[in-house]
Order: sequence, then structure tokens, then C-alpha cells
Amino acid sequence: MSSLMAPDARTVVDKDIEPGRDYHYILAVIKADGSEVMSQPRTVRVGTWALELGPNYPNPFNPTTTISFTLPREDHVTLAVYTVSGQLVRTLIDGKRPAGAATASWDGRGAGGQALSSGVYFYRLQAGQRVLTNRMVLLH
Repeated sequence: MSSLMAPDARTVVDKDIEPGRDYHYILAVIKADGSEVMSQPRTVRVGTWALELGPNYPNPFNPTTTISFTLPREDHVTLAVYTVSGQLVRTLIDGKRPAGAATASWDGRGAGGQALSSGVYFYRLQAGQRVLTNRMVLLH
């Protein structure tokens, strides 16, 4: 069976990036004989992220759902669940979060751990001055 990559191919993952910046890389490999091989310089532009609140999945759900969101920069984030009448059910996140994509799970329970009834609920993401809201359906 043939390999998809050449035997000497390498992959590098830089986990310390920030959106909206350019990064310049030169990779070096030291061979067994002590010689060094350098790559051509590469510039990578990292796009900026926008504040986004994705649809929860699954929806409808029972008993657990996942909520995805993206932050354009590190910020204090509050992600909370509300009834259709606007009553706070549970706060899922309340604290500083890094820029990028993230998820949170909700198990259909209130702040006191009680199972909630079937129905429509809203989840609200606040990051800085921006607020986004989506709806979800809990079915038992």
C-alpha cells in the first residue's frame, strides 16, 4: 500500500496563534549526519474570527445538547439558558475565554440539578457588549 505522504514529510501545528495576524516560518531539519536542511520561508495569514453562536445539536434534544460558539478575541463570556418567559434557568459559562471556537453542553437541568420539563428554551451568549440568542427544544 502506498503512503499519502513522502517518508520525510513533516507536519507542524502552531497552537499559539491569534486571529488577524501574519506568521512567518522557516523550518529546519537536522539530519543524522549533523547537516541541516532549511525550508523556504513561508508566511501564513490567520483570518479573523467573528462572534458567532451556532445552533445547538441535536435539536430537539433529550437529555443533552451541545452549544457551539466562536469568539473573535479573548473576552469575558456568559452563556445562559432561559425559559420562553425570560426566567434564568442555568448559567453554563461565566468567565474569561480565549479567542476561537468553543462548545458547552447542557443536560436539560436547572441550576439546582432538577430535570426540566419539555419545551422551548433560549440560550444567550454575551461577550463584551454583544449578545446573541438562539432557541432549542427539550423533549422527554
